Amino acid sequence: GKVHWWVVFCFLVASTSAWQLQPSSRHAALRNAPLWTIRRQPPATRRMAVVDGDYGGSRSYEPMSASFSESSLLDNKNDDDISNNNRRTAITSMSMAAAAWTNLPETVHADETAATTEATGLLSAESVANLLRAVPTFTIVDEKGVPYMVVGEDAKVTGYFFTDYSEAKRILVSARNSAKKAIAEAKKDPKQMEALQGEELVNPWISARISTVPLDFAATLVSRTTFGGGGRRAGGNYFQVAPSEQNIADALAITGKDDLAEGKVPLFYYEDFELPNGQKPLYFSKTQLESAFREQQKKNQSKAPAPEAKVSELFAVLLEMVRPDGTDTDLQKLVFVPTVDSIKRAQQCQKEGGDESPFVVGQRNIIL
Repeated sequence: GKVHWWVVFCFLVASTSAWQLQPSSRHAALRNAPLWTIRRQPPATRRMAVVDGDYGGSRSYEPMSASFSESSLLDNKNDDDISNNNRRTAITSMSMAAAAWTNLPETVHADETAATTEATGLLSAESVANLLRAVPTFTIVDEKGVPYMVVGEDAKVTGYFFTDYSEAKRILVSARNSAKKAIAEAKKDPKQMEALQGEELVNPWISARISTVPLDFAATLVSRTTFGGGGRRAGGNYFQVAPSEQNIADALAITGKDDLAEGKVPLFYYEDFELPNGQKPLYFSKTQLESAFREQQKKNQSKAPAPEAKVSELFAVLLEMVRPDGTDTDLQKLVFVPTVDSIKRAQQCQKEGGDESPFVVGQRNIIL
């Protein structure tokens, strides 16, 4: 539960340097790249150095427990805009602070201990990680659990964890179809076939499957490859948590902004809306927020209209939870509500994955 300010500083720097993407450009590399070219990294290059160590070589993430409990999310009353400049939304990628701090190499802890002041936020890092663990994310891997990563226009090799199963499915179907089309067109071009020198064209997405890992695991990988130049030390590998295009559009409609920084994850809420147990819910989907409000109004036999929907940002909220000088005790009521059917979908992904690892750390399938 100890958070050091050098970590927070790294998050602030990461936030201000985040690149901007139009919603329609998100995951474009998955849809539009020449997807029939795939490289499975040889053993000598599979290890990705992170911070002062590496991913730990090639190891598997242990399967999640199937006993997720549907949780609800928090309200952040001062976050009316995911792009404003207040303390909470000026910071990106925080799961870093919560889930990743305990995973930093011991050498980093030792080197920094004498130069930093230890402090405890409103919630401990462990408490925040437990909140995140209740939220499944979905990612595209091969039959062995090795993740698919794409090379974007910025030359960054990036893997994605989707907050919504349907978005992961949409991306996978689109990628398969794009690859199929590219192969068909290549076979019609004698010059391309000659250049291949008899090499067979294989759709790299045929063996792909959708796997699931909890958000605390995804956030840890994001943090260890993003802040403080971690991606560069990880051989140029990056990870992002990705919302659906619909959720991005809803967030932009609320804020009036034209774009959303890559890696930002919008969370929707109504101010003063609480669950019967006093928790303040944040939702990954605006539609789900509206549905939950209507259901509660029905139970309370209330006809009061829904308030104005507001939007905050996942990593900014997480950072506030562990900020040493935090004073907003409402943050202690935070709970995160997974998207509809995500628990069921996560269990389905686990079943379909069988005995294979949900996610192998230290290996990658690169799509060029």
